[in-house]
Amino acid sequence: MTILKKTQSADYKDPESGKILKPDIGTPQGSVLSPLLANIVLHELDKYITNILMPKYHSGKRRRTNPAYNKAIYARDPKHTKSTELEKAQALVLVRKIPRNDPFDPSYRRSLYLRYADDFVFLLEGPRSEAENIKQDIKTFLLNNTLNDPKTLITHLTEGFDFLGAYIKSTRRVDFRMKTRTKTGKPITMRANVRAKVNMPTQKIIDKLQTAGFLRKNRQQTLLAKPLTKLVNLDHSTILQFFNSKIQGLLNYYTFAGNRVKLLNLLWLLKQSAAKTLARKYKLRSMRQIFQRFGPLLRDPQTDYKLETPNSLPTIHQYNCRKTQYPVMPILEQD
Repeated sequence: MTILKKTQSADYKDPESGKILKPDIGTPQGSVLSPLLANIVLHELDKYITNILMPKYHSGKRRRTNPAYNKAIYARDPKHTKSTELEKAQALVLVRKIPRNDPFDPSYRRSLYLRYADDFVFLLEGPRSEAENIKQDIKTFLLNNTLNDPKTLITHLTEGFDFLGAYIKSTRRVDFRMKTRTKTGKPITMRANVRAKVNMPTQKIIDKLQTAGFLRKNRQQTLLAKPLTKLVNLDHSTILQFFNSKIQGLLNYYTFAGNRVKLLNLLWLLKQSAAKTLARKYKLRSMRQIFQRFGPLLRDPQTDYKLETPNSLPTIHQYNCRKTQYPVMPILEQD
């Protein structure tokens, strides 16, 4: 208990004003004690959701067959119908557009709960009315005063949602088929399952880079790189180290992103910002002169230090990273 009190009363330095502050309540931002205390405080919530709420909204082995699908597939069966070739072709088009199983089956429910520190998401396969009930049950369990209502959203997966720096959204249903085999080895063609995409929030990153002074928009709303004049008096390698910290922060955090290739455009803008900053330092007029003088990676001739930028960014969907992952937005804000 004494260690806890000392940690809560410890002074900290405000990153914006530089002043030494003493917190009146709670733990200082960035303290390693925060996630531990969050797990202790929210342990009962985890038990309530996993032991009571989730079993309540988890039923049925599989969805029932969609009646509209059954009707369309029946029209193509030569044993039970006398449909014309045109009607069979129309039925085939319809079959490929509608799901085989009934998405509104009232006897089928699935739920999933994920929590990291004080952020959590509850995924439900069911109607919105039940999602509203789940939200109210959780709010009641938390004594009606812990949920942040403006941030506690109920949304459909097709609309997407943000969670832990990722933007999660289901893909559009398309007529994509793949060849496979049944248990008996019979070759068949089947539709691929629709999966959710876990992407990086590109627009939020752009907004953060604008706020941090790396980017600006011209009158045509085109994104352009800006020089960081606050770095001009630093030496060449220190400037490159500063930009490398932003580049590596983005690359390390978004190893999971399905749209990771879009980072190439953002990294090019960061490279331009570094070039413009060096142009100010060496009193040169353009980025071209900087690249001609120091090469494409802006190598420092004294230390041989250079920008670390990848040649390509394939999507690798690496979710279980062994390395410690630091939130990328605070890294972009650091001076």
